[in-house]
Amino acid sequence: MKTKQPTVYYYHSFQDDFVTSPQQQTTMPADFDYQRTQFGARLRSWLLRPWLRIFAWGYQHLGLHLQVKNREILRPYQHQGIYLYSNHTQIMGDAFLPFMVLGQQRPWIIASPANWGLPGLRRILAAGGAVPLPVGRQQFVHFQAGLRTAIQQAKAVVIYPEAHVWPYYTKIRPLPVATFHYPATTKAPVFAMTVTYQRRRWSRRPRRTVFLDGPFFADDQLSRVAQQTQLRDQVAQAMARRTQANHYDEYQYRAATNRKEGGS
Repeated sequence: MKTKQPTVYYYHSFQDDFVTSPQQQTTMPADFDYQRTQFGARLRSWLLRPWLRIFAWGYQHLGLHLQVKNREILRPYQHQGIYLYSNHTQIMGDAFLPFMVLGQQRPWIIASPANWGLPGLRRILAAGGAVPLPVGRQQFVHFQAGLRTAIQQAKAVVIYPEAHVWPYYTKIRPLPVATFHYPATTKAPVFAMTVTYQRRRWSRRPRRTVFLDGPFFADDQLSRVAQQTQLRDQVAQAMARRTQANHYDEYQYRAATNRKEGGS
C-alpha cells in the first residue's frame, strides 16, 4: 500500500496564518468588558462552564487522545493567580485544553478577536473565560484592568505567544518578549505548557501529550525589560526541551525561500 506523503506548508515568516476564519478582521468595541462586570455575562459563564468542561473532557480524551504530564506542579498554586504559556497547534484543541489542565481553577484565555466573528461562538468563548487581544489604547487600558482583576481572583491567565495556529507543528516558534510584559508587571508564577504529538501504533490519529513546567519567576533586581527577557528564555527553553517528545510527521513546515520546483 502506498504511503501517504506528509502535508507540506510553506511559510514566509512565523507570523503567517495557515488557519483563518471568514471573519478574520473582526474587531471588538473599545469599551469591551474585560472584567465581566455585566450580570448577564457572569450568569452565562456560571451556567455554561460545567457543560464546557464536560465537552472538553470528551473532545480532548476521545478525539485528541490527550495525556497530561507533570500536572502536580500546579497544585500548590490553585488558589492564586498564575500565567500559563503554551505553543499553538490546534484551534478547538487549544481552546478547551486549559479546562483539562487547570482542574477547578478558572482560566482567563487571551485569544484573537477573529474568534469572536464566528457565528454562535462569541458567547461560548466568553463563558469559557476567553478574552480578545486588545487593539488600540482605550481597549488596552480595559484589558490591563481585567488582567489585574483576573490575577487577584486567582485565575490562570492563558497566553499563546506564537499567536497563529500552525496545525500539528512540532517545534517552538520565536516567543515575543513583549508577551511577557504581563507577568513582569503583575507578579505571579509563570508556567510553560507544551503540546507534543506521538504516532499511535493502530491509528493514524496521533496521541497528544502535554507537558507542564515551572514555576518560573523573574529576578526583581533586573529591569522590567530584562525580567521579560528572562521569563521568555525560561519558558522557551522548557518548551524546546519538551519538543523532543514529538514523534509525528504528517505535517511538515518549510521556509518558502527553500521551496524547490515541483514542491507541494
